[in-house]
Amino acid sequence: MADLVHDIKRALSLPPHVVARKAAQRARRALKDSRERLQAMRACTYARDAIALTEPLLSLLSGVQVPNHASESAQEWLGHTFSLLGSGSVTVAYGMACDGLEGHRYPPGEPVMPDPAGTWLGRVVTPANLAESRRIWSLVSPDYMPIDWQIDFKSGYRWSARTWYRDIRYGHLPGVDVKVPWELARCQHLPALAALAARSDDAAIRERYAREVLDVILDFVAQNPPAFGVNWACPMDVGIRAANWTLALDLLREGGMPVPPEVERVVARSLLEHGRHIVANLEWSPELRSNHYLADVAGLFFIAAHLERTRETDAWLAFALQELAKAAREQFHQDGGNFEGSTSYHVLSLDMVAWSLGLLSLIPHERLEALRSYDPAVVRTGPGLALPPADVASVRDTLSACVVGGARFISALTRPDGLLPQFGDNDSGLFVLVGPEFVQSAVTAARLPERPPEVGDPAAAGRLRERIERGELKSRQYVFSAEGLREGLTLECFPESGFYVWRSERLYLAVRCGAIGQNGAGGHDHCDQLGIELWINGAPLVRDPGTYLYTPLPERRNEYRSAKAHFVPRVPGREPARLDLGLFVLPGAKPGVCECANATVFVGRHEGYGEPVWRMIEVRDDAVVVTDASTLELEDLREHRPPVYSPGYGLLE
Repeated sequence: MADLVHDIKRALSLPPHVVARKAAQRARRALKDSRERLQAMRACTYARDAIALTEPLLSLLSGVQVPNHASESAQEWLGHTFSLLGSGSVTVAYGMACDGLEGHRYPPGEPVMPDPAGTWLGRVVTPANLAESRRIWSLVSPDYMPIDWQIDFKSGYRWSARTWYRDIRYGHLPGVDVKVPWELARCQHLPALAALAARSDDAAIRERYAREVLDVILDFVAQNPPAFGVNWACPMDVGIRAANWTLALDLLREGGMPVPPEVERVVARSLLEHGRHIVANLEWSPELRSNHYLADVAGLFFIAAHLERTRETDAWLAFALQELAKAAREQFHQDGGNFEGSTSYHVLSLDMVAWSLGLLSLIPHERLEALRSYDPAVVRTGPGLALPPADVASVRDTLSACVVGGARFISALTRPDGLLPQFGDNDSGLFVLVGPEFVQSAVTAARLPERPPEVGDPAAAGRLRERIERGELKSRQYVFSAEGLREGLTLECFPESGFYVWRSERLYLAVRCGAIGQNGAGGHDHCDQLGIELWINGAPLVRDPGTYLYTPLPERRNEYRSAKAHFVPRVPGREPARLDLGLFVLPGAKPGVCECANATVFVGRHEGYGEPVWRMIEVRDDAVVVTDASTLELEDLREHRPPVYSPGYGLLE
């Protein structure tokens, strides 16, 4: 019923021709799904093709930075203990009892007793996939305990590896977070574990860590037949998982730990299956290509680069290269910011582009030259119908420009504590946990437009003051006092992205004022236009509260998206956008317009309440003065009480 009500509300908000088009698309999709579901249930979905891995591509041992926590976490990873998305340290296994999420707790399932022959898998996978699943499991170490890949190990809810991937539902049960199994199944700890193995002088550690990397991959492949279960439901996560597998394998092989041939054959075939799944389910539409599509093509790029040359993998490589350049240019503005409207998704997108750039620099020249004659008919989905020959130099220049511009943006917005302000959503997502230091050698001197030293009309502040003095506008004023705020004061303007940053020895001030992300869809925006982050003398006075959660608790999702959560001009009892038409859209939101931003004054406005609201910020030597004005009645923000600060997805401080 809730889904039906949501669909009706959504339909009423769209033009009739759009509703008709979407209804026709749904009908065609339902018919196609019916055929494919029946076929998948009747036949083994593991590929019948044999394919090999390429030689290791990445000179990673000296070019990858392993997170500081990896050495401490390694022992936990060996015991399948993970701390992800606010879960705390949890050992993920069949039959586990979970703590629950804000009182929502689901009963534990049955434990399993794994046997070398894989008989226990008869309860896990479809009958048609059982024989191949058992064969793969026979390659796992005898003392290895399987991970429950289908469980949300916060709430305890389980999906099933017998459910066809397009039938997987989420967001309909309270407290259940699909991101939890997705995050684990990205296998992002494996490259770190492989790097630790490759760099260790202890033979026992090398063998133990390397075996765990391979066992985890084999465990996943055996328990998650292609197209079944929660971990095939989102192509983005399929791509991220594949990229992490390839990096982990390269690290092992380069570190002198060869992969047994029978294991390599299973992994290579699974990468082929991952690639085919991505191509068949690209998250592309004519209206919007988000960070999901960037992850799809980045994952496909890693897969194609690590599989031997075939007609299919050549087409994937050429397609992924060209789409990477397009997706990166769509993701990143000329000023270096990101079109998602979220600083955290900026980091995720930059991570994907940076790793792809680094990989491109290490693919053998002869492999890239062959892309001039690939067969585009192999890639039949979405935009891949008739691509021209791949222009590798142009792709490299585009990716390089995005990396340089994106890094410049991050540097400008970094707070005194070394972190970014959380404007917009934060799902704590990264492409790979290890750092791509080697990318720096691949970044050529990109020519980027100079950022404007100031924006707009300096007289805007004077005009706004005059209107307030004449009584045309009602106003509220807030004063943050301190001394020496202008000492060494600088301004960084990102007008296309909608961010402005003032910084001095004692001041950090960031302002959000610009376009609604995702071409106006606002999927990762909050009602934070004209919002600020303010730090004085290294201490936060105003912080964006973060995101906390997405689908498991819709009311909490909206609490953190609401204007009430942010230090923004507020009209009593109203929101500047609709929060009831979906958790990843923001209908009615209006962009912020910067009227003036210079060394000491900012003036911006938006019309989300139907009438304009202005915010003027003056940086004086002894105070930061914030003045809000409108013809509408404005709330007094002196009693502003944001939600509990969330430093990352699923976390509360």
